[in-house]
Amino acid sequence: AAAALPHVFYYTVWTGPSRYISFVKRWMGASTHPVDAFASTASAIKLIQLAALVSFILSVIGWPLVVPSVEITVASAILIALGQVLNIAIYAAIGKAGVYYGVRLGITVPWHEGFPFNAVSHPQYVGSVLTLWGVLLVLWDAAGNSPFRPVIGFLCAFWTVLYAFTAYVEDRM
Repeated sequence: AAAALPHVFYYTVWTGPSRYISFVKRWMGASTHPVDAFASTASAIKLIQLAALVSFILSVIGWPLVVPSVEITVASAILIALGQVLNIAIYAAIGKAGVYYGVRLGITVPWHEGFPFNAVSHPQYVGSVLTLWGVLLVLWDAAGNSPFRPVIGFLCAFWTVLYAFTAYVEDRM
């Protein structure tokens, strides 16, 4: 459930920006811009996701984790680095307002065609997915012979589908 939470939030804001703007004005005051509220809420949701993942690791896989192999560690580091390059580049290219749906929440966000948009479609989501794959790959390897190891593969696929769905919503709705 924690994996899907941000995507439910993104869908709600993307498809009902006027409702979200009204909600922010009513509950957070006229001085709070919806983009700022969105950014804060998205960050809080990411913390909830992190807490759920750590809880899963500690309760299901156990502690201490097995140290991952060098090959897995290198592959994970590459995935995480590529993902974070895209995430940093997206923020540099379109800023907070672009990342946090400013275009839907009353801010004009200039169209950007350079990097990272000229490298991949939906660079923010591709960056997030690559980062998740890197983290989950290390956890999958560290899980060793745990009977819950396949759950990590499921989480990887599930999170990827969620990001693909969010990209679809932004393209089509």
